[in-house]
Parts: sequence; C-alpha cells; structure tokens
Amino acid sequence: MDIRSLIQHRPTVWRQYVLLGVLLLALIIDGLDLQLLSLVSPLLLSEWGISKAALGPAMSAAVFGMSVGAFFGGWLGDRVGRRRVLIAAMVLFGVATAAASRLPDLTTLTFLRVIGGLGFGAAAPNAVTLVSEWLGGALRLRAIGWMSVGTPLGGLIGAIILIGYLSQLGWRGSFVLCGVLTLCVVVLVLVAVPESPGTLLRQGRT
Repeated sequence: MDIRSLIQHRPTVWRQYVLLGVLLLALIIDGLDLQLLSLVSPLLLSEWGISKAALGPAMSAAVFGMSVGAFFGGWLGDRVGRRRVLIAAMVLFGVATAAASRLPDLTTLTFLRVIGGLGFGAAAPNAVTLVSEWLGGALRLRAIGWMSVGTPLGGLIGAIILIGYLSQLGWRGSFVLCGVLTLCVVVLVLVAVPESPGTLLRQGRT
C-alpha cells in the first residue's frame, strides 16, 4: 500500500486538523499582506502627496510577483520540499511587508512589493499541496475547498480589522503589524506542519 492509500484509509487524527488550521491561517495571512497596500493607500497618498495613478505600479507589483512566485514556487516545492518552500516564502513576504514600513519613496515600495509578491505566489500552491497530501477521505476534499478561499478571506478580514484601527496604527504601523503576524505564523508552521509525505519518502524517512 502506498502512502496516499495509507493516509486515505486511516482515521483522521487531531494532528491533521491542526495542520489544516495552521495552513489555512497561512493563506489568510498571505491574503492580508497581499491586499494591505490597497487598504492603507489613502493614508500613504496623503503622507507622500501623490496621486492614485502614481501608486498604480506599486499596487500591481505584488500581483506580478505573485504570478512569477506561483510558477516557480510549485516547481521548487517538488524538488526541495513543500514545507521548506512555504516557510521560505512566508519569511520572504513577511520581511518584505515589515520592511515596507520604513520606505522613503515609491520606487523602493514598488520593488519590495514585487519581492513580497514572489512569496505570496509561492506560498499558496505549497500550502494547498501539503493539505492535499496529508489529509484523506472526505476531509481532504472539504479542506481543499476551504484553502481555496483562504487568500481572499485574508483580504476581507484585513479590511474589517484595519478599518477600525488604521487611524491609530498608520500605514507604516499596519505594515509592521502584518509582517510580524506573518513571522508568528511561520513559527506555527515550523511546529505543526511536517514535510510532505513524498519528500520524506525520497529522504528515506519511511
């Protein structure tokens, strides 16, 4: 019996639910960081005295980086391990988000959003694949559906939360907060999420 069949036919245990919860949280944070610039843009525009049109490249930079990151992130996950790439991606966009709080100009912001976008894109396919490989039965199908809404849910939750605290945090404080939250979730991934079964088997960990 191969590993997929073994997981498929075994009863679900508590650690699989924890894994699902942590990986879903990772995608929620991914979505929050992705949408953060649009959420704080009114304050940034006011402070820097620029127009919405001038902010356009920075707004689209993360989407560009995300498309590149999604392509190479899945490819890299196949080769070095899903968990490793997920952690690296989250550290990348967490640090890029926090660093954006100290930016002096629009050019640097655009560059950092591209860098963060690489992490946004690489995180999602590896998180979904980890859920797919470690969960079995009907829970696996439901979990993949839940994961598909994790990123947009993060943007929605961010909008709801920040609308009440944005004036106190400011746009710089918002970037710091989201960057720190991302790195906290990285710790949860390190503790609660094992490497994918396929990678472990290739390493001889039967």
